[in-house]
Amino acid sequence: MGVDLNTFGKHTIDFNGKTYLELTTEIKAKLDKIEITNLEYIKHALLDFYRDKEWLDGITDHIKKLHKWHFEEEDYRWTEDKYITLYGPHNLELAFDEHKIFFWDPPYRYNYWFHWIEKLHRDEWRKYFYQIITGFGGNRAIYLPDNMSESSKYAQECDDWTFEEIENGLIKDYGKFEKPLHEIKEEDDCWYYIDYFKDIDWSKNAPIDEFLPKP
Repeated sequence: MGVDLNTFGKHTIDFNGKTYLELTTEIKAKLDKIEITNLEYIKHALLDFYRDKEWLDGITDHIKKLHKWHFEEEDYRWTEDKYITLYGPHNLELAFDEHKIFFWDPPYRYNYWFHWIEKLHRDEWRKYFYQIITGFGGNRAIYLPDNMSESSKYAQECDDWTFEEIENGLIKDYGKFEKPLHEIKEEDDCWYYIDYFKDIDWSKNAPIDEFLPKP
């Protein structure tokens, strides 16, 4: 069984006393102001991942479109989960609760994210996380597996905890993991990672030509 990657971002949105419409309007307005500088990379990376998966109801057609951020009211379950889900360019999807941003992209598995993807390509996705998170007043993300270890409970039960409660619980249970993300080895016991994005080299961009179909 594969292990999925869970990515949570910190935000500072005030949910108190606001209706669903007020919150979605506020979040969408902020998203619309964020210039995601590497959208072209994201589009081609997603197209490459789903290229042979057309059984997923024409997903590549959705990825090709530069949609504006929008929400679909019928998806919203305010009384149950208190999530606000927004869909954006190239089929990107985000969900917000009172304390966290949930990133549904990239669709990579946990081990691929940590051990197999090249640093340049991972950093393009980290740039995306950073641009969204800082646009909402945050400064860090947490990467978690959805199973595989006891740390998975923090992903499975995340609805009940704030970002800080997840962060502090992980540090208490597993200690601080100080090694830079790109130096993590498969033999390392990396059951979570808190990313402050400090080592991203914004002057370097991953090539997209390798994602393009061969002639």
